[in-house]
Amino acid sequence: MFTVAAAGLALTGVVVLLWLFRSRFGKKSPQWYYNSALEDYEVKAFDLAAKKLEKAVAADTHFMDAYYNLGLVYLKQEKFEASRQCFETVLEAIPDDPTTIYHLAILDYKTSQLEKAQERLNFLFKKNVEDSDLNYLQGLLCEENAETEKAIESYQKALALNDSNINAHIFLAKLLNETDQIDAAITHFKKALSYDENHIELNYLLSTVLAKKSDWDEVIKHASIATQLDPNHARAFNQLGLAHYCLNQFNEAIAQYQSAIKIDKNYANAYNNLGFAYQKAEQLDAAVETFTAYLSKKGITDDEKAETKAHLKALKENLASQ
Repeated sequence: MFTVAAAGLALTGVVVLLWLFRSRFGKKSPQWYYNSALEDYEVKAFDLAAKKLEKAVAADTHFMDAYYNLGLVYLKQEKFEASRQCFETVLEAIPDDPTTIYHLAILDYKTSQLEKAQERLNFLFKKNVEDSDLNYLQGLLCEENAETEKAIESYQKALALNDSNINAHIFLAKLLNETDQIDAAITHFKKALSYDENHIELNYLLSTVLAKKSDWDEVIKHASIATQLDPNHARAFNQLGLAHYCLNQFNEAIAQYQSAIKIDKNYANAYNNLGFAYQKAEQLDAAVETFTAYLSKKGITDDEKAETKAHLKALKENLASQ
């Protein structure tokens, strides 16, 4: 026979088993979907996160944290209108919430509603001007309005407030490069890479700036990282070709340009570069064939066509005289 205490323990065990069964196989709560979606978000499984958050808000229409995070997920998926609806739902429930207004400003920026984005940003600056993300977004808006110096100042302020703001480093480096402040651009690209050394586009962009300094070994290093991480990065292969060409390693340059063209058969610049590499390697027939192919590509200016035709004519005459 069970004592009362033993019976109570047995009953407790049954309740626990039922709870475990329901938690695994029964109806899941909005909180469960929310917590599971956050785990998906951390590993960038945005489609899974979206589905779970959609279930969370469908089950609990007052679950503002779920609406907010669903807005973030939709933003990552570039579902801008769906994202906006989520953030506006949160803002109705929590008026003047700064993080929600900030993300609505980002959506305004991404959908080219620049005046509205600036209006929201001005509102947020009244509350806290010393915020890295706000100054970064201000830099983006200034860039869109062709206010280069103001954009540079905004990015610099964003970094003064938070030096680990990778995007601020990247966008500042791009502007510094465009304004021929090459050393400063390299510094910021390298700083950004110190936070994310496997950033594909960042390695490629750094290689293009290093090329302006003729630092070919470093160009090869960073362009190679880009191609290793993304074997379909045609521009990085083209960059590798340029570096080997400038080091008089013409056969290696040919191989890299060929890789770029294999990925993108309409990559006009790679065809042109390959033609010169063939010429330097004294493979003149291949050079003629490649320059001819280059002339058929889209995006070439009339001046470029005229220059290539003249070069091709001289190359053919050289071949004929041999």
